[in-house]
Amino acid sequence: MYHGTSKEAAESIRCYGFSPSKDSMLGRCVYLSHDIQKASRYPLNLTSVKRTETERDLQEYLQIWKYEGRRMSWAGHDNMGPRPLCLQSHSKPTKNSSYIMYHGTSKEAAESIMRNGFTPSIDGMLGRGVYLSRNIQKASRYPLNLANADRRVLELKVNVGRVKKIDRQGHPLQKTWHDAGYNTAWVPPNCGMVPSGEEEDCVWNPHRIKVIRVIRVI
Repeated sequence: MYHGTSKEAAESIRCYGFSPSKDSMLGRCVYLSHDIQKASRYPLNLTSVKRTETERDLQEYLQIWKYEGRRMSWAGHDNMGPRPLCLQSHSKPTKNSSYIMYHGTSKEAAESIMRNGFTPSIDGMLGRGVYLSRNIQKASRYPLNLANADRRVLELKVNVGRVKKIDRQGHPLQKTWHDAGYNTAWVPPNCGMVPSGEEEDCVWNPHRIKVIRVIRVI
């Protein structure tokens, strides 16, 4: 089924789920339609609605993949436990909590990750690990040398474990945080570490990362 809404409301629904309408023609519930054309006309008070799903690309743009033989979905039977939170960029992750994060990659690499899991980068700004972001816009720009049609964004459930904030170049644990007993390194936004000023995370153990879905960049 389909549900037409604003860009801002869609982001909220993605993070926190639907909130039923308090009252309307059928009372309190979540209003949906089998007709994508009807859904694309809502909300009626917006001057333009960017339709993000079509019959042609529905299976790829918001594709729910099968991973380890299980359907990774938050509807119906769920094998992933409680839905993770969407954490604001300035907020430090809480120890052992799970959050939604994103990883930008190529179409081919996304398929490999779905089959075999992540392979940590050998080195980088934060040393060895899998580099992620809570910002889907940031993730959608990677890899930088590819056109949008060849990019994919992986939406992930990440258990951060013990987190170390790395907030400056030359931090004594910038590349040795794992040796000090941390599972994730977190770079807060606008701290001088990333040229764009955006938040970044590095997870040491790829087994802490589960893929929810693959999103096509448009």
